[in-house]
Amino acid sequence: MATFPKARSPRGRSPRSPWERRDRFAVDGLQVDVLSTGRLRGSDAPVVLVHGIGVSPRYFEPLAAVLAARTAVHAIELPGFGTTPRPRRTLSIPEFADAVAGALRRAGLDEVVLVGQSMGCQIAAEAAARHPGLAGTLVLLGPTVNDRERSAPRQGLRLAQDMLRESAAANAVVLSDYFRAGPVWYFRTLGAMLEHRLEDALPRVRCPVRLARGALDPIAPPDWLERLRRVSPGAAVSEVPGQAHLAMFGDPRAVCRLCLPAGRGADDAAAAPSAPEVQRPRRREPRRREPRRREPRPAGASRRRTGWRGTGWRGTGWRRALGWLRERVRLGVAWALDYAYVGYWQVHGFLFPREAAAYARRPEGSARQPVVLLPGIYENWQFMHPVAEHLHRAGHPVHVVSRLGYNRGTVPAMAALVAAFLEERGLHDVILVAHSKGGLIGKYLMTMPGASDRVSRLVAVNSPFSGSVYADFFLIPSIRAFSPRNATLRQLRENLHVNERITSIYASFDPHIPGGSRLAGATNVELEAMGHFRVIGDARLLAALDDAISDDTPHDDVSRPAQTPPEGG
Repeated sequence: MATFPKARSPRGRSPRSPWERRDRFAVDGLQVDVLSTGRLRGSDAPVVLVHGIGVSPRYFEPLAAVLAARTAVHAIELPGFGTTPRPRRTLSIPEFADAVAGALRRAGLDEVVLVGQSMGCQIAAEAAARHPGLAGTLVLLGPTVNDRERSAPRQGLRLAQDMLRESAAANAVVLSDYFRAGPVWYFRTLGAMLEHRLEDALPRVRCPVRLARGALDPIAPPDWLERLRRVSPGAAVSEVPGQAHLAMFGDPRAVCRLCLPAGRGADDAAAAPSAPEVQRPRRREPRRREPRRREPRPAGASRRRTGWRGTGWRGTGWRRALGWLRERVRLGVAWALDYAYVGYWQVHGFLFPREAAAYARRPEGSARQPVVLLPGIYENWQFMHPVAEHLHRAGHPVHVVSRLGYNRGTVPAMAALVAAFLEERGLHDVILVAHSKGGLIGKYLMTMPGASDRVSRLVAVNSPFSGSVYADFFLIPSIRAFSPRNATLRQLRENLHVNERITSIYASFDPHIPGGSRLAGATNVELEAMGHFRVIGDARLLAALDDAISDDTPHDDVSRPAQTPPEGG
């Protein structure tokens, strides 16, 4: 019996939503929603977006708005997610795929550009393999599940790591959708997701395949995409710079270039902010008023106080109070996220230790300088794994001084261990990349006879070169050593001749170093980021590291803002 779609406008549509209609289709007893933008005459093949586990098409809205300038865009809302009814039984990935294919065929769609994200990649690939002719091109963004981490605990850790790298807006959309889906349906679907093998489905796909990931995506690492490329001959692999798992939310224009066919104005569509056929009311600019000139009050006249604190209800007193409260909340959240980040990496390093030898090998065909990592106090080198991964992929052999352990010794003692390491390995022209206390160790090393000749420069991240006033409140000697009155710190502050070879990179708000990390005579780079630890995984820090390492000229007390990473294509 034929079932006719019921047309209705998207529920809860916001003024900025690109969706113009929602159609619900019944496929084998399952309810599947298809959200659509307007159709364009002479446009390219329509694009169909398939979301991941727990979420809905809401996180596709930035990408859909960009794509809609070029072609018709449709998004699938899978059964049990978003506003679609929850099935009575657990669905396998092939069953999800058959439901998607059935809904698209009833909507009259074929030879589409089928875009999957996260678990949606598994569904899209299975749909393309089981239903030839449905997809003209298959685009898999952040595909799951990495065959080397196919377990619920590991995927949970990767998800927590990714949330620390996503924007607050992206996390808000995802978490609200998780809440709406509910834990029961989420975990039932998670079992099906972990059971499915994407590497078994891809060889059965006959259309062109494009594999893509955010450069900071911990859920879909680059080696996983490389293994997928091997089982899918001819597949293209791309990265979106500066983005994590939700690359289409953070940089929709770059992902747009991956979805649209090459040439024929793809760059023009990527530059368009939204679909031109959707007419939006023009925002009326408020009329600017000339400031009132306050007349001088006569001598002896009393000042009238009205309202709250003398400002009146139309005044700015309550606004200042609200602004102060918002700022305190913002800093408190940044502080909490900072400790969540360091807690995650400490647990991750303990549960999933990595081999440092893999990073020490020089990449083939590269002649770039060796890098030595110097972590902070109570940190081992694996805390700086995002930096190690980035620099090694850039062509640097990255060395780790395992003797430092958790770096609890004094600065001179730790610097002596690093000097011995450089001599044993025969390393010269070394770049030191340090975090927190590691910056103090690096600078002390640059003042040691013999060892200083082996060091080219130091790039320090959030290092307390002037100490921290909070150190005096601790009883632990290793923490009290950061006091501004400490003899070693005073000695380092007085030694200025090595500062021209130092780049100090620091966050705009560091809860551990209220005095900041600015260093006289050095190159100082302030990041528009918050936190003492979380900045290690920030894309802006990685870009600043590239600038500091590639900059061969010394500077005299140069201060500059960090550059925003360029948009990728």
